[in-house]
Amino acid sequence: MIEQIVNSKKIKAGIIGGAGYTGGEMLRILVNHPNVEIAFVNSTSNAGNLISDVHTDLIGDTDLKFTSDIPQDIDVLFLCVGHGDAKKFLAVNPINENIKIIDLSQDFRLIANAKLENRDFVYGLPELNRDAIKNAKNIANPGCFATCIQLGLDLSLEEAQNIYEDYYSAHPFTHVSRKNIDLKQVVNTNKALVHIEKHGNKLFIISAIDNLLKGASGQAVQNMNLMFGLEENSGLRLKAANF
Repeated sequence: MIEQIVNSKKIKAGIIGGAGYTGGEMLRILVNHPNVEIAFVNSTSNAGNLISDVHTDLIGDTDLKFTSDIPQDIDVLFLCVGHGDAKKFLAVNPINENIKIIDLSQDFRLIANAKLENRDFVYGLPELNRDAIKNAKNIANPGCFATCIQLGLDLSLEEAQNIYEDYYSAHPFTHVSRKNIDLKQVVNTNKALVHIEKHGNKLFIISAIDNLLKGASGQAVQNMNLMFGLEENSGLRLKAANF
C-alpha cells in the first residue's frame, strides 16, 4: 500500500554524500520541492561548513550546514555516494527499517532483486517499474547510461513510432519526438527524449537525458515521489538550461 503524505506534513529527507555532483543536484531539486524538508546533509569532509560554500549557486537558497551526524528522524535517505560505498555505509551505519532508502550508486542495481539483510531493493526506472516503485521501501536508482539505453530500446520495433508514443504517453518525463532531438533540450531537466528514424530495414533510435538529473538525482526524486504517493513530477518541473 502506498504511503500517502498529508499535505501539511512534509517528507523529511536526509542526504549522504551531499558535497559531490549527484548530492549537489539532489540539493538543487529538494530545496524547491514543495513536499520535502531537508533534515540534514551529511559530508564528513565538509562537516560544519555551509552547503553554499561548496555548492555556490545555492547562496540565498539554504542556510544549512553539512554535518557528520546521521539523524534517524527522517522519512527517506538518499545515498549520493560512489560505487561500492553505499554497501559499506549501510554495513557500518544501521538505518531504522522505517526509513526508505534511495541509492544512487551501482551497489544494488546490477543484480535483480538485490538484498542487504532485511532490505530488498527495487530497480527504480519508473517508466518500466512504476507499480513496484510505489510499494517499495528501498530503491536502486538506475545510472545514466542504463536509463538512456533502456528508454530507447524497451519496446517492439514493429510500428515503433506509434508503439513508443502510446507507451510513454502515461509517463510524464519521457517524450517521443518526430523531429530530431538535441541534448540542450534536456540539460537541467528530468526529461528523456526519444527519436526514431528508419534507415532501410533498420531503425535508428536516439535517446537523450541529462546524466545528473534523469540519469541520477532527478530520477531519484521521481522515485521518491512515487514511493510517497505524490504527483510524479512534483518538484521536477525544471526548465532546460539552454533556452
